[in-house]
Amino acid sequence: MSQMTDIYYPTTRDDIIRVKQSIHALQSEFDSAMALIAQTQLRVEEIKKEIELKEALIAPIKLLTFDALSTIFEVSGEVEWSSPLQISGVCRFWRQVVLATPRAWSFVQLQSGTPLKIANLFFDRSGQCPLHINFPKELPYRTLSPIAHRIRCLTVQDFPPDTRDLVFTNLHRVAITHSRHPIPVSFFNCHRFPTLKYLRSNMAVTKDEPSRDTEDTPPPPPLKGWSLWLMQNEAWMGCLHRVQDTLVSLKLLLNSDNHIEQRHSISLPALKSLEIKGYRIYGWPIEIETPRLETYVETLDRDDDSTHPIHRDTKNVTHMRIHNPPPPSTCQRLQKLQLGLDLHRSLPILEEYLSDEKAYPELKTVEIRSFVTQDLLDKALQGMKLAGREVNIVALTEWTPLPDVVIDICGRYMPCA
Repeated sequence: MSQMTDIYYPTTRDDIIRVKQSIHALQSEFDSAMALIAQTQLRVEEIKKEIELKEALIAPIKLLTFDALSTIFEVSGEVEWSSPLQISGVCRFWRQVVLATPRAWSFVQLQSGTPLKIANLFFDRSGQCPLHINFPKELPYRTLSPIAHRIRCLTVQDFPPDTRDLVFTNLHRVAITHSRHPIPVSFFNCHRFPTLKYLRSNMAVTKDEPSRDTEDTPPPPPLKGWSLWLMQNEAWMGCLHRVQDTLVSLKLLLNSDNHIEQRHSISLPALKSLEIKGYRIYGWPIEIETPRLETYVETLDRDDDSTHPIHRDTKNVTHMRIHNPPPPSTCQRLQKLQLGLDLHRSLPILEEYLSDEKAYPELKTVEIRSFVTQDLLDKALQGMKLAGREVNIVALTEWTPLPDVVIDICGRYMPCA
């Protein structure tokens, strides 16, 4: 049989019988080995599942107490409003925890097409917790009325006329995004909104009816922050005068469609942050006296090449975000400067100013919004003459936050949260 290893050796009948017997034996052995592999693989999968199950029993998440999970679910609700619905489907224990955590259900950020029954589910499960509601349309009276006293923060398209008699006793922040109904000056008063502090109003404001007795008009709520569109209808100026003593943060917006001919002036003694934003504007309609102003933001599409801030009272400003570096004489107390001008245009102007040690004497940081890496910026700075100034100049893709600026979007760490 040794000769059978040579495939060219003549095969006899006996050889054929012996080879077939050998093949059969090997095939049986092969089948047994494959069956053993399959059994082993099944066992491997079983062991994996057993290991995962055992690991799940001692996973850190299993060691969290009811209270710890409740806190986590609250934060989840702030970050992603619909997360309580997903959490409740994970396991029985998590469902028990999230259903017993009303604050997790108190953030309702509805989208267009979301059924109102989903909102009502959140309203019910949030117990008596203050509500943060973002609704893309007008909220019907029947929905708003039962919960008006619980709303802490409200972003809504409009206040329909049939809801304007409601009283929002705990509302701290309201944003009206696309009002189709002009709102009278007296609408935002301390009787209807006794605790209102932050207002975003993208709507037309109208004067009250001449027949209305101004002595009977309730005073405004104690507003601290206001994002205000300037309209040709100058009723907005009356609104601003009504809250001039309490405003800490103000954002003013204007575009060419609402060009305002008449010039106005006002004093805002408590104002710490002013933001001015405009599109294709031709002159600024309001002069503001701001003795305590510390933060100034200017985002303008101007019709001139002036580097002077359009707001003139910046002598006490310590933080500024602006397109061009302002003349040093306008802001001698400046500590942080954020520039929207591109890097190649910003650096020569900065070099001109910073070469004078008397310019910006308190300046510590300059942030340039750019996608240029910090390494490339550092190389560009090496040849600059900065008169020995210790100013940190950095390139960032996103600005760092500035103190007291008006934030338009509700979210975690917001004043209303």
